[in-house]
Amino acid sequence: MNEDMFQENLQCKNTAGSRTGVLIAALGVLACMSLLLVASLAAEPSPAVEYLMREPVSMLDWGLAQIEEDLFRNRGVLTRHAEDLFEPEPSIRVAYTWEENRIQIFLKLTMQAMVKKSPQRMAAVRKHVEFVIAYLRGGLTMYPYDAFLRHKGFRSKESPQNLDEDLVDITDIHITVCDHQQNILSRCRAPLSGKEIVWSNMGGS
Repeated sequence: MNEDMFQENLQCKNTAGSRTGVLIAALGVLACMSLLLVASLAAEPSPAVEYLMREPVSMLDWGLAQIEEDLFRNRGVLTRHAEDLFEPEPSIRVAYTWEENRIQIFLKLTMQAMVKKSPQRMAAVRKHVEFVIAYLRGGLTMYPYDAFLRHKGFRSKESPQNLDEDLVDITDIHITVCDHQQNILSRCRAPLSGKEIVWSNMGGS
């Protein structure tokens, strides 16, 4: 009889202890959730974030982002037929230079590590860069170039009639060729309109 009572008391104590443990765990979870809720309610945008929230996005910002996205989406063309020369991922950046009033398209091609910088190879690099420039001149102006920098589906009445030509005339293509250690081998600049290419060789050719 005494043994049965002992077992019953022991079972009750275990049940009570288990319930107490569950209760403590639940209280801990509630406490953590309360702290997170208070922290989220107390958090506010920093001055830097508030500034960015107030700054409007201009059609120029939007258009440059669209050009960069288009180039990135078609980046495979930039190394096509030259996979033995260049790494597959070119660097692409598009920006507007206020002081010069120029839209700048910056591309960087990195040579494969095993490629020797021989005169023959550098001549092949130069030929490929000329191909890339010709491709960009044709691809970006095949349709109205200002399509990148205008509203979708309509044209503002305030838009200049010659917006497309004006934007083409102020756009430059810059291509930098680097070796595998990121040493600059050559640079060139070419206006989007016309046939001119200005080379600036830094070595290797």
